[in-house]
Amino acid sequence: MSIIEQFQKLDELICENTTPPVQGILRHQLSLTREQIEAYQAQSDKQDETLGKQLETISALQSRYDELVAKQAQLDGDSRKVGATLKSGAKQMYDADFYVILPHKNNPQLVEFRKSNHANHTYEVTGSVKWADVSTLHGCDYPKPPELEPAAKAILKLLFDHGDDLTARLIQNRVGLKPGVFDHHLDGLLQSKFVRQSRVGSDSGSCWYEITREGRGFAMKMKP
Repeated sequence: MSIIEQFQKLDELICENTTPPVQGILRHQLSLTREQIEAYQAQSDKQDETLGKQLETISALQSRYDELVAKQAQLDGDSRKVGATLKSGAKQMYDADFYVILPHKNNPQLVEFRKSNHANHTYEVTGSVKWADVSTLHGCDYPKPPELEPAAKAILKLLFDHGDDLTARLIQNRVGLKPGVFDHHLDGLLQSKFVRQSRVGSDSGSCWYEITREGRGFAMKMKP
């Protein structure tokens, strides 16, 4: 028997077993109590409905999250296409986009796997294997060349053509750049490992810089 049916039964008992004015007072109080109970029941039903919808939404979001996690895992797996198959048969893949053979291809000793950071013109070493252990290499053996602005190319060309180290002040004067602009482009070349500091000076302008092997390789490919 529901609570509403119990209220109805109680109302019938009041009518059968009481007389006015007590009967009227009891029925009035019973009516007020019944209204309060019905209002509470309606609010409870509404809350249950809201909670049910929230649970459905949470379940749908969880399913969507699981799908995205699975897709990201697949993408991460697909992106790891640079690596090596070893003579032992094991395959080692790395989060990289190119590899280099060190010290060079004519005297291979180590294979280093690198991930480019094109925004900063740098790279991160993500793994390496001994050349003697390698059976097959997977991926490309060259990074995508960074984009250099004309002023940075001018600095690099000067060092390439000169063939020896120069002071920062001398480089700046020869390429005709303002100090702040020159420092910006020199920092970029240092980060890209195209240029390195060869000697320390008494101030920033008297520090010496030279072109690196990577810098010479890039300069060789620059359009005249």
